[in-house]
Amino acid sequence: MNITISSGILTLCQTYSSEITIHEGVHTIADGALKGNASLRKVVLPSTLKAIGAAAFKGCRQLHDIQFPDGLEEVGDYAFNRCHAIKELVFPKSMTKIGAFAFLYCDNLKRNSPKKANIPPPKSSPASLQA
Repeated sequence: MNITISSGILTLCQTYSSEITIHEGVHTIADGALKGNASLRKVVLPSTLKAIGAAAFKGCRQLHDIQFPDGLEEVGDYAFNRCHAIKELVFPKSMTKIGAFAFLYCDNLKRNSPKKANIPPPKSSPASLQA
């Protein structure tokens, strides 16, 4: 596994593992940081996480187990684009922004709870996310 963290920002994580745990103290996952990790199935996010950048998990096709921590405020544009295996997401009340097309081509996403967060559904999201 190749991982780079600097000043609380995860900037790169390349892995063939099916599961990773991101260290406590990481507050931001940078744009494209985990992009294309095709074998990744589960990610454990730290309680310190505040932001997930654009395309951060794009193309993690097998990712299905991810829980947003309380305190997460922002998910960037295309952050989970083509994460086909995600079936359910729960957004914490701390959420203030979901970027454009953040969950585009999440074909199996059936249940989500954006109403628990303090944000309106994004205007440019697929109809399945507009609860």
